[in-house]
Amino acid sequence: MFTQPGAAYAPPAPAVPVAPPVFDHPPTPEQAAILDAATTSQDLVIEAGAGTGKTSTLKMVAAARPNYRMLYLAYNKAIATDAAASFPHTVQCSTAHSLAFRAVGHQYADRLNGPRVPARQVARILGIPAVLDLGAHALTSVKVARLVMDTVARFCHSAEVEPEMYHVPSVPGLEDPVVMAALRREIVPLALKAWDDLTRVNGSLKFQHDHYLKMWAMHEPTLPGDMIFLDEAQDANPVIAQIVENQAAQKILVGDSSQAIYGWRGAVDAMASFDGARLRLSQSFRFGQRIADEANEWLQLLNAPLRLAGNPAMDSRVERIPAPAAVLCRTNAGAVGQVIAALGAGHRPALVGGGDDIRRLAKACQDLRAGRSTEHPELMAFASWQEVRDYAEHDSGGADLKVLVKLIDSHGPERIMRVVDQLVTEDAADIVVSTAHKAKGREWSTVRLAADFSDPYDPKTGQLISSEAMLTYVAVTRARQALDPFALPGRAGETPTLPSVVNDGLFDTLVPDPEPIATDLPADLIGWLDLAKEAKANKAKWADVENAAVEKIKDHLAARGMEEATVHGRPAVSWKPSKPAITVDVKRLQSERPDIYEAFLTTKTAARPFKILEG
Repeated sequence: MFTQPGAAYAPPAPAVPVAPPVFDHPPTPEQAAILDAATTSQDLVIEAGAGTGKTSTLKMVAAARPNYRMLYLAYNKAIATDAAASFPHTVQCSTAHSLAFRAVGHQYADRLNGPRVPARQVARILGIPAVLDLGAHALTSVKVARLVMDTVARFCHSAEVEPEMYHVPSVPGLEDPVVMAALRREIVPLALKAWDDLTRVNGSLKFQHDHYLKMWAMHEPTLPGDMIFLDEAQDANPVIAQIVENQAAQKILVGDSSQAIYGWRGAVDAMASFDGARLRLSQSFRFGQRIADEANEWLQLLNAPLRLAGNPAMDSRVERIPAPAAVLCRTNAGAVGQVIAALGAGHRPALVGGGDDIRRLAKACQDLRAGRSTEHPELMAFASWQEVRDYAEHDSGGADLKVLVKLIDSHGPERIMRVVDQLVTEDAADIVVSTAHKAKGREWSTVRLAADFSDPYDPKTGQLISSEAMLTYVAVTRARQALDPFALPGRAGETPTLPSVVNDGLFDTLVPDPEPIATDLPADLIGWLDLAKEAKANKAKWADVENAAVEKIKDHLAARGMEEATVHGRPAVSWKPSKPAITVDVKRLQSERPDIYEAFLTTKTAARPFKILEG
């Protein structure tokens, strides 16, 4: 078993009387509850909303337990370094990679510092044939080699002991399940062969930091410390989550489940399945109540257990912002469009993360337009630029490429690459552009959201796409003083309402279950959208509207001896476990009233404070 020097777990030494801890500020009631729970030695899961001071809270826990050795596991090295400067000396601040390098990685230092191994060389090392025939599709050995190494990378992030079929990444343009199954059957044995090479000190493939992390994890290490903090637990790689969960020491996981935006690369919300006492931090210190209200609309949409309270000392605003400090986009292509617009307006834009990803994407587009193939993972399955156009226009899986296609067709890849050359550093910029993913953990005084964010509802099924709603929630909560969300779907003008849908009988008569006694919601509740609109105009809190409506619904149904009403046999309105909902039968709406079906799909994002469920 790999262990850190002196890391074998032992219960903490008997407490020595110490002076009461001194905090930078008095704990909030929520922080005080966490401090009390931490002293019981039980494992904790802390749901910490955006800007709620999770790091400060962990520092309080550390200060309150001076006899404990603690380990703070950070998401990246920069966070670990910052934390080390402010945590008490009893806390070791580190990344999992740092621990793994000391235990295992140093043995592979020569390979880590070795030369790059191009995909063509990977193909030769692994014996990949020149062409992989998948029937209607064929992939060159170079493309297969890249998929193999991507599969190994996903395996290293997982908790599995060897590469599995699901580790093979999806390939845009190869959505046919039969084709993908055939591809995965070819890739997995090659990934096993690659992993065998990587575990040898004298192997030939390029060795990466995630490789020694995985080797270390497979030996079930014991982490140093009597108490372990796992920060950003909602985006933990399964391999790290498993290491932490296996520890005998007290564990405290902290994060925001509504910011779990890295599932596409294999991250999991470790908090969801972790067995520990659950507490929360809902008092945001980053922004005032108006931005908190905007964030809470997305939390309501996600059916999250947390709602944010704004900082009473801040008068944040939600308004149109012509010249924001930052513009946040959903896609790289959307970010390029914002950079082009900023340059055209005479600004000096910076792009968070730099322009290398954009340059590589533009180069791939240039190759396809010139009739050459590309190895870029987003475009490698396409034989021509026209195939990319057709895919973006007609395939539901290609919707995120529409902005890219429009940019390339309008400006050309050469101009995109020249635009990248005009970027400046953030220190020299007068406007910062970022994707929402790269903005995570950041904040700016004023933020505008770009128009490339997706509707959080699937246009075909009407079901909520949680990943899209989470990404928008992350973007909304980056602002401190002012937020401009009015380019989001359904937000271009006044907040849309659905009076024709609500009043058209399409919600059906609410019938108690099981007794067939008909009951209708009172008219003032049926017209809740107008009530909410009026409340917004008067700058009232959406939460106040919701709470008032919930009480009326409870009273209305309780008077009839009911706790729940149903539509088509499914729960429609309930206050147990406390979330009321109006249910829309989307299929019936589509068949009986196609004239308003499309309007419903485009406007239902405004259907808050209630959650709309599709049947």
